[in-house]
Amino acid sequence: MGRRRARLVQGNNPKLGDQLRYRIAKAELDLHGKTVAQAERAVRNFLQRIAHHHPAEVVRIITGRGTNSEGEPVLGPALERQLGELSEFVSEWQRAIDGGSYLVRLK
Repeated sequence: MGRRRARLVQGNNPKLGDQLRYRIAKAELDLHGKTVAQAERAVRNFLQRIAHHHPAEVVRIITGRGTNSEGEPVLGPALERQLGELSEFVSEWQRAIDGGSYLVRLK
């Protein structure tokens, strides 16, 4: 479980600015090496479990930048779509400026 802080560049709420930036992640999920299907299952289970035990906390999901993907990165875009669909768990999210991780505030 990391205690890193990340600079943020985009997310589901443009008014946020850097508000999530200064939050320390309660837990982390690393998706490196997973397929999109595996990552989607892992993200849903992770967010559901953490939201149940730690509502309103911030978690980090690591996708990597996609530099080892054939062609375009796949996990980042898939995660962004999924975060939009998981509104029962996700309050807001931001992608870090490194392009390889996301901070997610749970409901």
